[in-house]
Amino acid sequence: SQSPIGTISPTAPPSQSPIGTGIMTDKTSYTVGEPIEISWSYPQKLTISADWIGIYEDASLSQGTVPIGSEMWVYAKSLTQTFVEGQRTEGRWTSGMVTFDENPPDEGRSQSWPLGIGTYQVHIIRDADVPYPVVVSSPVFTVTPEPPSGTSLTVSKTAYTEGEDILIDFDYSGNPVLGAWIGMWPADSDPQALPSPSAYWNYICSDSQSSACDAHPTAGVVTLNADSEESWSWPLTCGSWRAYLIPGGAGSSAYSSAAASEALTVGTSAICENAVCNASPEDASPKNTHLVPNDGAQITKIAFGSCFRPGSQTSGSLLWQHVRDNFGSNSIWNWLGDNMYQDTNDSQAKRNAYNAARSDPYYTQYGPIAEPKIPTTGTWDDHDYGINNYGNNYECRQSSQNEFVYHFNVPETDPRHPAYAWGQQEGIYSSYMFQSDSGAPGIHLINLDARYHRSPTFTSYGPCEGASSTILGLVQWNWLENELSRPSEIKIIGSGTQVLPPTHRGRNLSSYCSYDGSGNTFDTANLEIGEGPGGFDGTSYETWAEIPQERTRLLKLVQESINAGSAKHVIFISGDQHWAEMMVKEIPARSGQPAVSVFEVTGSGIDQRWLSNIVNSNRLRPEDYGFRLRRDLQSRRTPRGEIKDSRKNDRRGLATAGATSIPVTAIKSITYSNSNTCSGDLLHICSATANYGGIEVDWVNQEVHLSIYTPFENVQEAARVTLHLGATSAVAPNEKIFS
Repeated sequence: SQSPIGTISPTAPPSQSPIGTGIMTDKTSYTVGEPIEISWSYPQKLTISADWIGIYEDASLSQGTVPIGSEMWVYAKSLTQTFVEGQRTEGRWTSGMVTFDENPPDEGRSQSWPLGIGTYQVHIIRDADVPYPVVVSSPVFTVTPEPPSGTSLTVSKTAYTEGEDILIDFDYSGNPVLGAWIGMWPADSDPQALPSPSAYWNYICSDSQSSACDAHPTAGVVTLNADSEESWSWPLTCGSWRAYLIPGGAGSSAYSSAAASEALTVGTSAICENAVCNASPEDASPKNTHLVPNDGAQITKIAFGSCFRPGSQTSGSLLWQHVRDNFGSNSIWNWLGDNMYQDTNDSQAKRNAYNAARSDPYYTQYGPIAEPKIPTTGTWDDHDYGINNYGNNYECRQSSQNEFVYHFNVPETDPRHPAYAWGQQEGIYSSYMFQSDSGAPGIHLINLDARYHRSPTFTSYGPCEGASSTILGLVQWNWLENELSRPSEIKIIGSGTQVLPPTHRGRNLSSYCSYDGSGNTFDTANLEIGEGPGGFDGTSYETWAEIPQERTRLLKLVQESINAGSAKHVIFISGDQHWAEMMVKEIPARSGQPAVSVFEVTGSGIDQRWLSNIVNSNRLRPEDYGFRLRRDLQSRRTPRGEIKDSRKNDRRGLATAGATSIPVTAIKSITYSNSNTCSGDLLHICSATANYGGIEVDWVNQEVHLSIYTPFENVQEAARVTLHLGATSAVAPNEKIFS
């Protein structure tokens, strides 16, 4: 086949250059032979003229490198396959667009056009020895076959009771890919832009959520019911639905369907017909109770986790033993959502799921409820709160809050409790102020409720609210402003969904409910925190950045809190994603507010994992900040890396950044296991059997340790970032050094 390089359209450098690099495709799913438009932007001072843009199968990326054998490529400087001599050009920005299609270049070099059916990424690649170092990667995109004529889906009937099996006949003539699957979405969804994830799904080859099969069926029946591995999302909720046939591309941010069924309704059960949020008829179990933290206790360590599937624990009690061994005293365990899985309006079903989580034999033997108890608190996310990705449109918010209260043993003196004397608070947000070793305010733990008041993020979850979209709601915002004004050494803010990943730009921005047109509040919110288009991108899965107006408001409040002296560090902790990672975000200076940097640690998956390369421009990449990477020679069997403080080892100078700002160079050291990683990033831990996070404050040495733990792996601490607790000055980023 011929080289894919067709239309090439260089663009001028952006008027406001973003900090960082970026590359993306115009869509996340293509049919075979469809043109692929790529846009990119990166600082030319980091490149030489022979750097190039290449498309690879997504599995090719390993530890930040790719091998020989791109599907197609072009030099970044010449925008052809002919090398053009050039020199480094300091301080300039390079950006452009290239469209790969059937038009061959003048060079006529053989390449793989059209791309075959599969999943791919496009990379900016450093001209160096093989394997080639990758500068930056796009989100994964898919290539699917053109659906043949006659492809269709038919449901066995058009009206179902809640929980009833749904039988779907499919006819997929031609040559369907092995990964084709059928998913359920609301009936009014756009069949060519179905948001991820679906409400429920099965592969057509196995009639399950396992793709371990060899056949490529062209016709058959898929049955959706509670027998699936992902039965937490069953049954479908009341409403109108359609089944959609997806040619492939699991993990995309949006899907194009090859066929859709007629609409079906779910809604004849008593709960659905009457929109009843029934109270649990049985009392909450008095067994296996949690211990509520004491405000004012002396606490030095916070451990946290999320996405708890007791039945999926594959290695016995090892994780909970690890928690108890490392966080058994002067500690808090903080749940970050999906603390059990039960997507339903039925309060008794939720109560049963909470009881089952607390009764898990490993949790009862070694977890926080074992003696001596580890004080436990937290927040929720969608699958324990209500229904997948729901917010304020979930009709059973109050009854679900009551089940949360009973699960965590919240006392009646707490505003979250239904028997609170001055009326129950709407939402499960809370805070605790813990003491340092001196008795002064030390760790301030704040848990947000990002579900109860959150506006729909896409039309499939309810009517859009545009620029008025909220995540916390007015009352919780006022409460949070007051909390952030309270003095403490550090503030740890828990959120069920991630905070720091930027807005995902691999989908049409108009699909976001909060989008209000070009140049308006959606765009302005991202620009105000230095995240314009072209240089920043984030995961396609749920984050705060789906409503950037709210995310920017949160980050500005945090900036004001640090600059007012109310905290030396603010660290977000989050769950949801079924992977672990560490992030850092510089909040730019603005009038009266010097720039500050904040951190985030995601701990998610007991026992769950998501093996995928995930874009996140705010992921902490140690080499970006002038640190030296080297191997720890004392650990040959399970090599660990260590990144030393550049101020001590490289003797480089200081650059002031405001008396109270917390720069990224508040980082003292970083250690990493260099295993179980994705995305070519040392601090994206994706393939460990399970993970959880921890934060420890060393008051004597004035250090804060941020850790990701993987208890089932050979190296049980996958990553650690140590911060200077009292850092007040910035170190200018230095040249990357590897040894």
